[in-house]
Amino acid sequence: MSKKIDFHLKILYQLLLNARIKNKEISKLVYKSPQLVSYWVEKLEKENIIQAYKIQIDPAKFGLIDIQVFMIFTTSDKKRQNEIITYLKDSDHVTFIENITHGADLLIEYTVPNLSFFNKLHSRFLDLFSGSIKVIDLFPVIVKHYLSKKYINKNAKPENSSIVSGDRKPVSLSGNEKKVLSVLFKDPKASIINIAQKTKLDTRTVLKIKKSLEKEKIIRKYTITLNYEKLNIFGCILLVNFDYTTPSEVNKVIEFLSTIPEVTTVTKVIGRYQLMVRIESLSDYMAIIYKIRNESKFFDFQIYRIGNIEKNTYIPGSVLD
Repeated sequence: MSKKIDFHLKILYQLLLNARIKNKEISKLVYKSPQLVSYWVEKLEKENIIQAYKIQIDPAKFGLIDIQVFMIFTTSDKKRQNEIITYLKDSDHVTFIENITHGADLLIEYTVPNLSFFNKLHSRFLDLFSGSIKVIDLFPVIVKHYLSKKYINKNAKPENSSIVSGDRKPVSLSGNEKKVLSVLFKDPKASIINIAQKTKLDTRTVLKIKKSLEKEKIIRKYTITLNYEKLNIFGCILLVNFDYTTPSEVNKVIEFLSTIPEVTTVTKVIGRYQLMVRIESLSDYMAIIYKIRNESKFFDFQIYRIGNIEKNTYIPGSVLD
């Protein structure tokens, strides 16, 4: 790998860990001038390698659950397929859309207050696009372990995982807390002064609220969405079912998975499979699957090859209105 590629991957890694980090701080971490870092960040944005800046919010803190759905198009009409994707993008409670290039066509995630609410939304969607889309797998999420994308910079210090969803007590935010969170939701890089102007709060209040939202783990992370295609990142979602089912045994597998740089998310789900493992790599990921299979001794599995992400908001924007 060339030094040029290695350098911009180091910048991307720092932004993945903290999208609010200043270019001056990145320059100290990658041992380059702030001017060069600024040039590369602008270049990565302009070329859409950085697709978006995002704020990672825990849906469980708002009493919400996630349901992940794998689907295939049953029509070859590209216009109709684009209509479906546009509809999903405009759906507030659809918080994640990803193209799947093998095994399915789309992975979407609903973030909803309960299963009944999901059923109404999803049934309406299926009725509207009847004959054009079909569900092949559906998994309510128990808990997600977001791991740092260590494969991008294997020399970096290991980072702690970010755990969202699960059995958490919902919070009740004040009006001012919602105002601050709403601004950060729309613009994760907004300065304290900018937030103060938009919320009509003084800067000290904004800073206090921001720190409180982070401390209470409502805001879990400031990060970015990458363009996998332009970075030549290869990845898949590995669905696994084990012969053993005790929580302690499954937790040992999760601990093992967290040590693999190419494993970026481990999700406990309800359904035929127990774990949904997201693997990303700058080369062939099959060697990672073999490694996981040899260590974990699973026989029942399914592999979906992933493409670019179309949408990723973590929570519906309406919960902040």
